[in-house]
Amino acid sequence: MTAWRPEARPNTLFLRYEDLVCDLGTGIDQIAAYLKVEPLRRSMPPREDLAKLDGHWIRSEDAPRATLDGEALARFWEVNGEVMRAYGYH
Repeated sequence: MTAWRPEARPNTLFLRYEDLVCDLGTGIDQIAAYLKVEPLRRSMPPREDLAKLDGHWIRSEDAPRATLDGEALARFWEVNGEVMRAYGYH
């Protein structure tokens, strides 16, 4: 594997995007416990509201998305496949 090993690094909180999407409340509780704070709420504003405020990291649901396919996707898996599989991606 590589030097990036959050599960083996002390004082590191490792969250997966998919887990946050599936159960945001639990993710917020994990973040709050890690930071030793009490969350103000366990929900998020609608995506569209956040996209209006940000527009760069949070895009509108209908915004164009970058994709990898063909040779670029094959190269991604060649370089990152071991780590991706270790974290449960196939």
